[in-house]
Amino acid sequence: MQSITNKITHKESICQLYRSLLRKATKIRSIPPSPTLLKQKDPQAYINQISNELRVGIIEQFRINPKRSHILANHLVSGITLNDQLDQLLTNNEFWDEFLNIIEHRRNDIFNAQMRRGSYLSRKDEVADKEAHLVRGRDKRRISQRIRARINRANRADTSVKFDSQKDRNNFLKKELITSQEYSRDTLRRYLSHLQEKQIIPIPSLLPYTRESLDTDKQSYLHIIDGVSRRAISEAYDKQYLQSIIIPSMEYDINHVHNFNKIETNLNEKGPYIVKGSLCHAGTISVPLLKSPFKRKVGRKKVAEYVKKSVLLHRTEKVWESKDKNDISGEISLGDGSYFIPGLLGFRKNAVMYPRSYYENLAYGEATFELFMKMHELEARNDEQPINLDEFSDWFEFLDITSEWAAQGYQDLRKEIEYTTRNGFESTRGVLQKKMNKLYRFSVARFSKLNDNLTRYSVHKHSEIVSPPVTTTFKHRLNKRKEELLLPTQERIGRGKTLGDFLEEHKLRHYHYGYKFLDRFKF
Repeated sequence: MQSITNKITHKESICQLYRSLLRKATKIRSIPPSPTLLKQKDPQAYINQISNELRVGIIEQFRINPKRSHILANHLVSGITLNDQLDQLLTNNEFWDEFLNIIEHRRNDIFNAQMRRGSYLSRKDEVADKEAHLVRGRDKRRISQRIRARINRANRADTSVKFDSQKDRNNFLKKELITSQEYSRDTLRRYLSHLQEKQIIPIPSLLPYTRESLDTDKQSYLHIIDGVSRRAISEAYDKQYLQSIIIPSMEYDINHVHNFNKIETNLNEKGPYIVKGSLCHAGTISVPLLKSPFKRKVGRKKVAEYVKKSVLLHRTEKVWESKDKNDISGEISLGDGSYFIPGLLGFRKNAVMYPRSYYENLAYGEATFELFMKMHELEARNDEQPINLDEFSDWFEFLDITSEWAAQGYQDLRKEIEYTTRNGFESTRGVLQKKMNKLYRFSVARFSKLNDNLTRYSVHKHSEIVSPPVTTTFKHRLNKRKEELLLPTQERIGRGKTLGDFLEEHKLRHYHYGYKFLDRFKF
């Protein structure tokens, strides 16, 4: 594509077509109107409107920079066709009626294209979700990640939301409760399937068959109840048994195995987090970094700057010292011999550079020209003194300076990374390790308080009957939310506390029926 658009002949042809279309679109104002146009209230004003419409459309179309060859070909064919139609109109006044039909057809095409574009933008997420089922491999994973990220952003409550009225607050809570019910149904179905696999509860469709007459015209297979479908949960299982036995047991097991035991193991066996150093090999120079459990990693911004700068300097040096295209792999080569290096002169279209061989040819041409001029001057004076060729080496001096600058920049960056690592790396690691030790002592104290409360109230699967009452309301959760609002399916005010309530009270990871839980059951 670039081999075509970068040619001088192509650019000249485009400019000629552009000027021709604008001139002819202006000239149609002087054409006498046809009988059909005379029926207009102001024929000349209507012709001027058509002329302005054509000019604006031509300017907009020529501003488009097509990236694919077939799109460029379609635009060129459309422009040439319009040019021929304008020629025919300028030479034949009777062509007005047919030209008006062409204009009307073009308006309809533009309107339909805008309607399709608007429909697509209004249903962009829906279309992307449907297209995700048609692709495979890397594209499939990329689309799935984008869909999950969009869903997470939609489910994440904005901390800056201010409700203008109680009605807005209630509508927001209603929406979150619908999401909570969906999560609860999904987790319950997976838990029932888990119990069926362990043969703790029976599978409804595999229970002993009892003969009975069915007075119905429908297919008999519709009466077979699947294992964990919504119909199985509502018809094959006792709802009171699910709510009083299964769901509390599931909630306790998740909190005990996935949350409580994990915290206990981390504190008793693993101890405080050990801050260790590692190497980042993303760039051309290995950059040391510190590993930490924090969301905002210490020093990662500086590491990213080093990686970005090392890649840029390496690409610059590689392109500069290359002799031909075979020496460079993975670089975008333009038709004029330059290479596109983003970040070299800013992230824009003209961020390009030429290799040293390109400037050597230019310098050789200038030096040769000066040599011929010198020879001509000596010949005119009949001077036979030898020519000192070192006088023309100045043309090549800047090439050596640039090569030294490219190599020195890469070496300076390596020395800077080594200096930073030698002077500040260990001290930063020590400060970060002290924070980890302090965080560990705080976690131990908080977990000890939790253990005291669990021992005091003898917390087990169904201990909520004798436990202290729950006092956390939906309003309290809404006011205290940080990133994502998590709501249980019910507001358990006045009921006894469960293990999840005690974990929540001590600000530890917890689960309530209605939270999103995607992990495999480890019990």
